[in-house]
Amino acid sequence: KQYVLDRISFLDGQWGLPAGIENSEINTSTTIAPNPVENGNDINVFVSDSMEDVVNVMVASVDGKVVYSTNEFINMDNNITIPTNGWAKGIYIIVVKDNKGTTQRGTVIVK
Repeated sequence: KQYVLDRISFLDGQWGLPAGIENSEINTSTTIAPNPVENGNDINVFVSDSMEDVVNVMVASVDGKVVYSTNEFINMDNNITIPTNGWAKGIYIIVVKDNKGTTQRGTVIVK
């Protein structure tokens, strides 16, 4: 898993991020579980307490194809549930942005 994360960071540095995903530091308070996930199961994204109200959630494959995008309210557990139905096997970048401009991102592997 660490190799994959290191590889993604390396590739980001070589090619940049897919269109629509801004370069930001990965916030260590963002947790994605389960990771890796079986196709068809839900991903739970836990964001920091600093995120509030409505957030924009976008998931893109490493080749830039957006597979999921929505605006939703953060619940009391700071958890966002994302379905993976129909996603191809691979690595995906998850970006969560609130109305204040706070951005958190992470990666998930779909197998």
